This record gives sequence, C-alpha cells and structure tokens, in this order.
Amino acid sequence: MGSKTLLSVDTDHIKQFVFATNKLKEIRGASSLLDKLNRREMKRLAKEYNAKLVYTNGGSGMFLVEDSEEKAIDFGKAIQRTYLEKTDSGATISFAVQKIPDDIDDVWHNKRVHPYMRLLYYRLLQNKGLSHQEIEVLPSHPFMRPCDACGVHYAEDKYQGKSADPDDQERRYCGVCLKKRDEDHKVRGGIEQLVEDKVKTGNVVEHPENPFAWEKLIGMLPPTYKLEFNTDRPPDFNKLEGLSGGKDYMALIYADANQMGTVMDELKTLEDRETVAQTVDNAIYTAMSKAIVKHLPIVSGEGKNKYMFPFDILMIGGDDVMVVTPANVAMDVAL
Repeated sequence: MGSKTLLSVDTDHIKQFVFATNKLKEIRGASSLLDKLNRREMKRLAKEYNAKLVYTNGGSGMFLVEDSEEKAIDFGKAIQRTYLEKTDSGATISFAVQKIPDDIDDVWHNKRVHPYMRLLYYRLLQNKGLSHQEIEVLPSHPFMRPCDACGVHYAEDKYQGKSADPDDQERRYCGVCLKKRDEDHKVRGGIEQLVEDKVKTGNVVEHPENPFAWEKLIGMLPPTYKLEFNTDRPPDFNKLEGLSGGKDYMALIYADANQMGTVMDELKTLEDRETVAQTVDNAIYTAMSKAIVKHLPIVSGEGKNKYMFPFDILMIGGDDVMVVTPANVAMDVAL
C-alpha cells in the first residue's frame, strides 16, 4: 500500500512578526508575506513532495505525504527554509510529522486516523516549545545602527522603493523590514490591477503573484459595490482618522472564532478537517465582504489614487480577521 505520513505546520509568533513596528507599510507587508508563504508557497512545495493538501490558512497547514516519514521531514524543512529566505529570517515555522500505520486503508476517509491526528497535534506543540529555547544576543558596536523601523535588528540599507514620506530618504532599515516594505509596494500594484479587472469585466483574474487576501475580497464584491479605477488602500493610519465625522479617531477590530481547537479535534477524518477548515476560511471572507458592501463604500482619495477603500486589512484567514476602519462605523462592521 505504501507509506503515508501526516505533516502539520504552524507559523511561530505571527503577531510579533506582523506588529514588530507601528508603521502601516510594514504591518501590511508582513501580513502579505505570511499569507503568500501560507497560501502559495506551501501548495507549490506540496507538489514537489507528493503531498496532498488538507488545509493551509491562518498561518498553519496540514498535509498527507504519500511517502516515508523521512520524505515528510524533508518537506517540513523545505517549508522552514522558504520562510527564512522570503522574510530574511524574520519569520519562522514549526512542523511535526506522524506516520500512519500501513494497515489503515483509504486514509482520507478512515476514522482510524483520528488518534494519529491528535498525536500529531501534541507533537507540534512540543516542537513549537522546543524551537525557541535559545536566547540570541546581537553584537553591539558604536558604528552599528539599529533599524529605524523595528529598532531590533541592525540597519542594512535605505529603502529604494517609492515613498510619500520624505524622511524615508534618511532612514535605514534592516533586511526584515525591507522585505516587508517591498512586499507592501508589490501589493499596492496588485490591488490596482485587481480593481481595474473588476471594474472592466466584473471579475478578477487569479494569479499566483496577486495578493491573496485582496484577490479574494475584491473578487467577492458584488456589482452593487461601486468600485472606481485608481482605488487604493489608505497610505497610512492618518487617512482613516479623518473619516469619522470630523473626529480624528479610527478603530481596530479583531475577531476570532470561538473554540476552533475543540471543533477541529472532534473531526475524525482528514476529509472532515479539509471541509471544515475551508468552510470557516470562506465564512471569514464572506463576512468581511458583506461588511465592506454595507458599511465601507469607497471614498475620495488624493493624488494619483482618486479613490480609497475606507479600511485596511491587517490579517484575515483561517478563523480570525483584523481590520482598521473609521471609528464611526466600527460597531456596525464588527456586528
């Protein structure tokens, strides 16, 4: 029948990576980087390692590797390397593997797999606890300048991309923050193209280079939501503060599904886990899309981008969402 092994992965300290700075560019760029790694890169690597996807969302994932335990470990290490390369070692991910006994047939639908899924979960918890025991002490020297964004890592270079902030020409950034800023710049171009496709054809063209969250959200917006060419996200938090009826307030909304660990643990087969994970993930996007249509119509922008979304997505997917909105509609959006 051949060997079969389960692989489970989970991103370490997501919020610490995303909110390492208080700048919207780095926050959005970090979130998009993790989304791309989770949604795109894991699926790409799965094909190379003959792995069947159970789910990938919310920074985690599960796969059925139709091969030996050693092959599954190689797959997990490949995911770890990709995270380090794409984030300049800023984000890490833990994984665990669990071999399925050869006498279990039809692994995808067999309830006998359930105890091994539970064991896999505890192996992952153990590995996440063991992977961050070392304390890193960075070198210190009067001529070594800390990053002007996060202040944690040492500065490596100036930001070479376009920026409306004149102080960017004088600031120096670490490799991690530069990766976040570069990603945010790419996402902006991606949103412009997605909006253009939606306005022209009523649909979006799916592409691996598109920002996943915006591709899905814009694609779900109905024709009644009046999109316009040159619509973009807010360039910074200040643009949201001025949209609350003259008062300089904005709102941060964080929603997280209840008891998802318990719900997933009760699912007996891989097929059930795939179905529920996909259903919950789609529900988050559907809820956000409906809130946008009802309470967050586009507003006037400035400069090249004449129109602006009056919100920004900081994190979305899996079972949670974090979004910033004008304060006067926050309660309605949350509801």
